[in-house]
Amino acid sequence: MPHPTPASDLRMASTATIAVVERDGFVESRHEGIVAMVAPDGSVLATAGDVDAPFLARSALKPLFAATVAERLGLAGRELAIASGSIVGRAEQVEVAAAMAQRLGVEPGALLCAPRRTRWIDAPTRLAAICAGKHVVLAAAAALAHDAAGLAYTDPAHPLQRELRAAVEARSGVTSTATATDGCSAPVYASSVLGMARAVRGLAATGDDEALAAVGLAMRTDPWLVEGPGAPDTVLMERLGVTAKFGAEGTQVIVAPDGTAVVVKVADGARRAGAPVAIALLEQAGALPTGSLAAVEGELGLLQHGGSAVVGRVRPLL
Repeated sequence: MPHPTPASDLRMASTATIAVVERDGFVESRHEGIVAMVAPDGSVLATAGDVDAPFLARSALKPLFAATVAERLGLAGRELAIASGSIVGRAEQVEVAAAMAQRLGVEPGALLCAPRRTRWIDAPTRLAAICAGKHVVLAAAAALAHDAAGLAYTDPAHPLQRELRAAVEARSGVTSTATATDGCSAPVYASSVLGMARAVRGLAATGDDEALAAVGLAMRTDPWLVEGPGAPDTVLMERLGVTAKFGAEGTQVIVAPDGTAVVVKVADGARRAGAPVAIALLEQAGALPTGSLAAVEGELGLLQHGGSAVVGRVRPLL
């Protein structure tokens, strides 16, 4: 059953204008959002909007979940990458998910994500679901629990889900005030933009969070399993050496190699503003070389065209 936040608790946090879309000198549209950048030690480097307000990081929580269950399941390499990913459903991605499910003794029919058909596979399967990797590892980890009382692994009351929530709270330093149901049917725990920035900085190989560092290394080693060839998160990791993970409704996490981390929540739910804002801030902080955004903006679809000519772009304002 869904466990939504009561309507009386819902509010839209205060935001700032974080990016505009320009065409031949005209501002055609703008994106409002909330942004936090933290240094490798967790100190605040930049903020915009209400960074302490509750928000749903959605799929950006997956690396934190993967780090929590990795050791008990023996996850490493490609398994860690796909457990943290939101796959496009290519045949080779489904093969990795299937092999992991077989190793862990998980029957695909037991997964609680919906079957999905993609242009790379012939028939719908749960192993092609965007969150297939996460569901395989959650089902496997839940099977090890001895006090689940028959609860589904997606039930927030399941001991595994209580553990995952506590792990997010511990890494973020934020007590979760709400639980919602993600698009894949699993719970998503409210955090804050600033708390998430502090939580994900461990994805770099520079801190003392060995479990999360192993997840980040796996994501950067096999970025095609985090999203897919040519897709934004995969492009960012391949081209810039960062660790990147988006979440539905406008969440973008990017962690530089030195552990400087940015989390962006775009208020209108659009994805396109998150990466350029984060990369621009990391350039300003010296965590990425100048010109990093220019090097990838074409592949990220940020350039505005008039025929074959570039006439504008998505421009960060922070």
